[in-house]
Amino acid sequence: MVLLGDVGVGKSTIVEKLSGVTGRSSAASESVTTAPAIFESYDGSMLICDTPGTNSMRDQFKHNLHIAQAMNFLPVSCIMVVVKADERIDNVINNMSGYLSRFVPDDLPVNLLSVCVTHMDKVAWGEDDLLQHLHSQFEMKSAMFISPRTSQLELRNKLYSECSRKNPANLNINSDVFFTIFKLNDNNLKVLQESRLEVERFDRIKQEFYQQWHRYQERDKMDMVFEFQAWMLSEIHLAQERLSMNNNFEFIEGPFLPQEAGHLASMTNQLRIILCDIRIEAAKFYKLIDTNFRKCPHCGEVWTKVEGCKGSTTCGNRPTVPIDARKEMHRKMSTYTFRWISESNRLQINRNPYISKRKTDATTPIMPAHGCGKSIKWSAMAPVQAPKEFEESLCSTKDVSLFPSRLRQTWRNVYSRAIEILPKINFGTAHRIENHASSYAHCDTSSDEFDVSGLSTLYFTMINVDEKVEMVSHVPVLSIFQ
Repeated sequence: MVLLGDVGVGKSTIVEKLSGVTGRSSAASESVTTAPAIFESYDGSMLICDTPGTNSMRDQFKHNLHIAQAMNFLPVSCIMVVVKADERIDNVINNMSGYLSRFVPDDLPVNLLSVCVTHMDKVAWGEDDLLQHLHSQFEMKSAMFISPRTSQLELRNKLYSECSRKNPANLNINSDVFFTIFKLNDNNLKVLQESRLEVERFDRIKQEFYQQWHRYQERDKMDMVFEFQAWMLSEIHLAQERLSMNNNFEFIEGPFLPQEAGHLASMTNQLRIILCDIRIEAAKFYKLIDTNFRKCPHCGEVWTKVEGCKGSTTCGNRPTVPIDARKEMHRKMSTYTFRWISESNRLQINRNPYISKRKTDATTPIMPAHGCGKSIKWSAMAPVQAPKEFEESLCSTKDVSLFPSRLRQTWRNVYSRAIEILPKINFGTAHRIENHASSYAHCDTSSDEFDVSGLSTLYFTMINVDEKVEMVSHVPVLSIFQ
């Protein structure tokens, strides 16, 4: 499990309570944890990685590199986003959203995410209040809530429950994924303001589009939304160029490169989320595609069944109706052009005349026949895995690059070199009972007797057949030896 969160939310306190180590948490105003360290839970059931705060004031780039290093170290069962409870529940939701949205829509497995809310003793609202927001906004059904009163055993059980429900995954945080998770920019107010204005402009264009879009007939809506999402993709590229040129980003190796890339990536990630909403709307027009493919046992040609039954036919038999001949209203399409008028905050949409989506029968070329023509039976044919393009999400924004092309290679070089020189992750160790015993109880070679004066009590963990953990404390040492 990897802990992810801001400075001071309680990540190190969780590690201390779970593992038994001390000295990692602090009430200091700046980040105390400056490098990742992995600790074993007191019962040996989990490895939990404590990481620096992603929003640290100093060495932000290095701190976030350490977190990426931790995520790449071993397969991860759970990324625990730790947030601090606040009197206003809206602030808690906003903090969560800042992290959860970075895992949407394409870059990392969303199912690895969990949420832990600390300092619950400081607020008046209850767990159910926050869970309702989590479910409605992020479709998350559960979260962890802890306070200083949460016992070690209770904390262990909650964390173990979150991990055990997920399948471990290799995350592979590379230079392309790094900025989708971690925000890295300085406090240059001019750049931050321009980024905000670009995002607001992008969102206004979307809102203006939907206001006009709903006035069109159904036959036009599909064509329009597909062309609009393509146009909005080009607008992201233009926004990146404007931010770069207006702020003299040079993208040369040096101390300013991470901040320049971070500003661009932060803006682009926000634009990607808006574009994803548009593509979700476009995806609603897709018909359900039968991705059931099967192979001819004679020639190996792969087919899908678009009509008929599961009985017998011949390899290469054509359907009686063209696959793309859906409703009559969909056989023609309109083309549209879009233009944003900044002075009036208005989107201008121009529609061009209809053009046919398919050629007439007289001009349609005769396609060469496929298949061997031998008798086949669909229900008896061997299934074939669907091609990759059928499995990818129609709402993906993987085609959106975080940076202009001229920056990519430079940034990759800087990132790779920075990762290579990071020290290895430390395995922190809590002092186990055996270590205490070996340090205090020693054998006097002259008398062959143990000196147990330093051992007044020991702590033991007992596990019963139901795998329930019980702590037995303050056991007199002499009675054990007897």
